[in-house]
Amino acid sequence: MRTVGQVADDFGVTVGTLHHYDEIAVLHPSERSPSGYRLYTESDLERLRQIVLYRRLGFSLDDVKALLADEREVLGHLQRQRAARSTTHSANLDRSPRPLIEPWRRK
Repeated sequence: MRTVGQVADDFGVTVGTLHHYDEIAVLHPSERSPSGYRLYTESDLERLRQIVLYRRLGFSLDDVKALLADEREVLGHLQRQRAARSTTHSANLDRSPRPLIEPWRRK
């Protein structure tokens, strides 16, 4: 079992993030200490690994909850995310770049 502080350090997230995940039912710790502290099991840590991965890929917390609720939908979500990123990337390429220094800032 690991404490919330240990898990936060190990995963590069804040304790507040872990508390938030618990509040919105993305990740509930499996155990509590006698004094009420959150304790995480190995299966909790595996779930957190997935959450962190999906978040770093740009998924919203709502999407992460959906992915974790139905593992069969993972491929579909990943394909939609890839298509959305591809569209955004293409749109950004179509715009002309802004000058590095605006004319009004010249000295």
